[in-house]
Amino acid sequence: MIEAGKSLRFADIDENPLSQLFKAKILSLYFPDKYLNVCSAEHIEELSEKLGLPSDTFVSEQQHQLLQAAWKTPITSNWSNPKIMTFLYNTFSYPGPTSPSI
Repeated sequence: MIEAGKSLRFADIDENPLSQLFKAKILSLYFPDKYLNVCSAEHIEELSEKLGLPSDTFVSEQQHQLLQAAWKTPITSNWSNPKIMTFLYNTFSYPGPTSPSI
């Protein structure tokens, strides 16, 4: 699992029999520069869809792409992994009165 995460072997990650939440947590803790620290497959897929990322990919690949996309965006390029996660949740999943609507 660790070697697959390090090498971005998404098929090997997703085919691992561990639970999705556990795999995503391992990836985000061991590789915070490669995987967003969102662990729910449903949340990862929802955020990917809302940001226009490919949805026909492995969940671990989407977890990776979400973080990489944020770091390629000028406003969020210097943000930490937890700050990006918080922003995405506040903006897209649980909009409050001051959050932009979708």
